[in-house]
Amino acid sequence: MDVELVLSLTDAVHRALVDAGAVLGEDGDSLARRLRWEDVAEETPEMAAFMPCGYGLDEAVAEGQELLDVPALATAARIYAANANAYFSCPAPRVVDGMEALARRSIPALCRHLGPATGIVSALTCRRW
Repeated sequence: MDVELVLSLTDAVHRALVDAGAVLGEDGDSLARRLRWEDVAEETPEMAAFMPCGYGLDEAVAEGQELLDVPALATAARIYAANANAYFSCPAPRVVDGMEALARRSIPALCRHLGPATGIVSALTCRRW
């Protein structure tokens, strides 16, 4: 049985990620799609963000620990968990705060001017970089 990954993002976050080319194979027409882990592995991701709808940061960190052993994410130097409940799952100004926090964690040298990511995004692993 294939393990499937469900990506469910609000329209604002979804469009931003599609525009940045960050959603695997996404055509921009749907808010959710299923991916097989094999599809993820073929893209050799450098970074992954786990932001399950309805989860706060502590719950996402706890649940996201399982991702550290997923072979499809072996190429990801960084895997993050995010407070989706407060910053990613609802179309509101806080989505911008969430995207800024994710940027601050993932590319700190370019995003020093952004606010802190504390309480919004947490690194599950940092293998390289």
